[in-house]
Amino acid sequence: MVSRLLMTRLPCRLGNVSSCLILRSKQFSTHIETSLVLPHIQSITSPLVFDLTLGEGGTAQDLLTHTSCKVVGLDSDPTCVDTIFRLEQQFSERFTGYVGRWSSLPGLLRKDGRGEHCDMVVMDMGASTRQVADKERGFSIEENGSLDMRFDMQGLHCSEILRTVEFDSLSRILKLYGGVLKAKAVASDIIERRFMMEELESTGQLMEVLRNSHEREQFWEEKGEVQINENIKKVFLALRMFVNNEVNEMEFAIRMAEIILNKGGLLVCGAESDVEQNIISKYIFRKAATVSDMEGKGEPLVKRTW
Repeated sequence: MVSRLLMTRLPCRLGNVSSCLILRSKQFSTHIETSLVLPHIQSITSPLVFDLTLGEGGTAQDLLTHTSCKVVGLDSDPTCVDTIFRLEQQFSERFTGYVGRWSSLPGLLRKDGRGEHCDMVVMDMGASTRQVADKERGFSIEENGSLDMRFDMQGLHCSEILRTVEFDSLSRILKLYGGVLKAKAVASDIIERRFMMEELESTGQLMEVLRNSHEREQFWEEKGEVQINENIKKVFLALRMFVNNEVNEMEFAIRMAEIILNKGGLLVCGAESDVEQNIISKYIFRKAATVSDMEGKGEPLVKRTW
């Protein structure tokens, strides 16, 4: 399934990046609409693309089929090994795939003796269609399943975090990562569930708490069902982003793009929500072009690891 996208193309302050596309997706997907970027790739001799959200391989497949480029694919989800195998078999030396987080890519390439620059970096925030469809992964609010939310299936899952997190920390997570309205009230109701010795092990149990929380809060009496549902989605978004350390991973990837892109390169970022789009915009247009500024003051981690 291909996302329907709203495109923002803006001049970028990143050292070698001529422009950045921020793509607003309307459905869960890790398949960027490649027609938007084909002209850039087709104008380059022997282009190299880093697809940092490989997913089911839709973006990589399109680029490899319709251009002469080579693709390095990366995804943190270990279930993507079948996608990697399929693309390596189909396109041979033109495709190389890895399983790992964005921050692990420099080490993975160095291990293979690779460290080349590229002409385009593609990255997409959020869960893929396949991840959302698997209710046991915990990304869907429509299906009851395990409250997991981990992309890489490693570390603490969401239910374990909710079992130990303190009220102030949870309030900040909901507000900063998801833009949740009445975040303190929502956090209080989640914590109260724990004090009542009632576990939050499934998405259905979390949905029950959130529904009850919004029904009790006077603020929501004048709001419609649509606004309540949007706020509940923001709770899931905030928890997912915290569980997967998405903000730090995203900052690393953007700073990495500043280093590895050839002059005139293109950075393509996909975002499913306003919160994600705002976070991406913040780092690209406020904190970008700082890697070279920091030379002489101790190189940042992203530059040392490349």
